Amino acid sequence: MHMLMRMPVGTKMERVIKVVERNRKWKIDAINNDSGYRLRYGTPAFVTPYNIHLGGAIGTQSIRAYLGKYTLVFRVDVVVFFGFDENSRLVDLHVIKYVDAL
Repeated sequence: MHMLMRMPVGTKMERVIKVVERNRKWKIDAINNDSGYRLRYGTPAFVTPYNIHLGGAIGTQSIRAYLGKYTLVFRVDVVVFFGFDENSRLVDLHVIKYVDAL
């Protein structure tokens, strides 16, 4: 099921946390109540004091959650970043797959 069908834009942060916690395979890695996330070369990352000057923040709060892994030839880890506005409502999300080919 598509993530935005489970948690559409406008969903409260508390609801997103509950959906993630209800799925036994998913795990919240981090909650950032002070800043959103940004995309760098298409890859999401938290906004930090060290990269805030680069701009492009998605949301003013964010969550990073680990969704699991699978193996085809190489191991693939799946992570999602959720961005929330100042009212703790979902504004966007990005799913990224990290491939470990070593």
